[in-house]
Amino acid sequence: MLVYLNPSTNEKNEFYGGGNEERYMNEIADAMVAYLGIAGIRFERNDPKDTLDTIIRKVNEKNFDLIISLYATDGGNDVQRGPDISYYAFSEQGSNLTYNISTELYVIHPLPMSISILPSVERPILTRTRAVSVIVDLGNSKSIEDAEWIRNNIYSIGRRLVFAIEHYFGLPEKLI
Repeated sequence: MLVYLNPSTNEKNEFYGGGNEERYMNEIADAMVAYLGIAGIRFERNDPKDTLDTIIRKVNEKNFDLIISLYATDGGNDVQRGPDISYYAFSEQGSNLTYNISTELYVIHPLPMSISILPSVERPILTRTRAVSVIVDLGNSKSIEDAEWIRNNIYSIGRRLVFAIEHYFGLPEKLI
């Protein structure tokens, strides 16, 4: 079991109340690293200097089982709320992982009905990689509520994402 963590490198997407997308998505990836280690799941992380094409080439050169990309929407307004989880539309495994992630986030999100699952045929990280790939867009960085939820739940989000990965691999949840 080998997972590629791909947290955002977008430092220009500022969060309401301070910080940016790169900071918070990398903090969530940092939290995931600890939980993946407890679960015995191997992982690698993106290099912030890599382009999308470089990332796709790197993940296709190795035998990754999963690619988890972490983002926050720059919604431009505070109306759009909630996580969007995308997968390649023709990937049953991607659909299953996306469902697992949405189920886990449902437990901790203040508006669980705002969580969306979105099949896609357009996102290169989903369509041009051999491994099962999902994009977890955790919310709108310009929404007061989404920004605060992300900022205040770094470890809970990381833990729940790893629980979803454990379920995907058929592993028992570690009591963490």
